[in-house]
Amino acid sequence: MLSDLEHLIRLQQIDTATEQLRQRIEAIPSQLASLRDALEKSQATLVTVQNTLADNTRVRTDVENDLAAAQGQLSKFKDQTLLVKTNPELWAIQKEIATFEDKVRHAEDQILRLMLAADELTSNVREAEAALRAEEARTKKEAAACESENVKLQAELQQNTDTRSTVASTTDSRALALFEHISNQRQGIAVVEAREGLCSYCNVRLRPQVFNDLRLNNALIQCDSCQRILYFQE
Repeated sequence: MLSDLEHLIRLQQIDTATEQLRQRIEAIPSQLASLRDALEKSQATLVTVQNTLADNTRVRTDVENDLAAAQGQLSKFKDQTLLVKTNPELWAIQKEIATFEDKVRHAEDQILRLMLAADELTSNVREAEAALRAEEARTKKEAAACESENVKLQAELQQNTDTRSTVASTTDSRALALFEHISNQRQGIAVVEAREGLCSYCNVRLRPQVFNDLRLNNALIQCDSCQRILYFQE
């Protein structure tokens, strides 16, 4: 095979690998951002259920105070029934007693509902705390993996850069210039394989004589359609 063609094939392999490395490196910040978003979502969920439980506790405290006040009034009016001397006074006190008995029942029912809700909310808080701990562990592990991978990818990228410089320095300047021009015009793909009489990139059929010449791999031959440099692999 023509040495310059070998060099250009190698350059294409390096450039393709380098582009894949760059894409992966560029994707890492987004991956880290997704991890942060998931962690912040878990944190927000925990805060929400904690606040809901705190609201439940505050409301229950208020209702318990109302219950204590109603029970105090009820006890007061019951004591007064022993002191009344007329039926109208008794009826008035009995009316007050009925009113405060209703208030006591209502407050007790409300407290029971709040206690049941508090049990469920407490369970939700525990679940949210466990979920947050798991998310924190996952974030820490995956963030460390991303940082480690980034270091490795950067090293590979630098190695590719060095190898490319070496290969380019041993390539004929005109062949290299042609490669760079095509690469710039064709989305980084300048050299492709020819298979079964076709350009493997654009799938255009090659003229029989061109394909026969390609099989020798002793010249730089371009696809008539996409202009990429072709080579033949047995």
